[in-house]
Amino acid sequence: MNSTPTEVKLPKPATGEDSSAVAEPQMLLAFKVGDRTRAKVAIYEGPDDYAPGGYLCRKGDLLIVRKLRADSQWPYAVSHEDITDNSFSVASDEIELDAALDASRALATQEAKNADQA
Repeated sequence: MNSTPTEVKLPKPATGEDSSAVAEPQMLLAFKVGDRTRAKVAIYEGPDDYAPGGYLCRKGDLLIVRKLRADSQWPYAVSHEDITDNSFSVASDEIELDAALDASRALATQEAKNADQA
């Protein structure tokens, strides 16, 4: 997959005569929805009133970007490949693009197309 940065436009603050709000800068996101990424670190969620703590993912796990949340310090909602009904948020320094996996799938797709044409 081509992973070019995605420009996200944040809403402008209301402008009024007495408004001192300053517009936030536009944020560039390194990943887009559907990108296959790898966890650079193990992510652990501590216990709370509703559930015991546990690992959300381990270092090296394959994670798919499901949503972008530009208004958060954790702008990416990710989940494991087979989990589509739930996700957790991560920061951009906690994941990296899985270029090897994307390249191997692109090669397999190209080989299948070539076989169909032959």
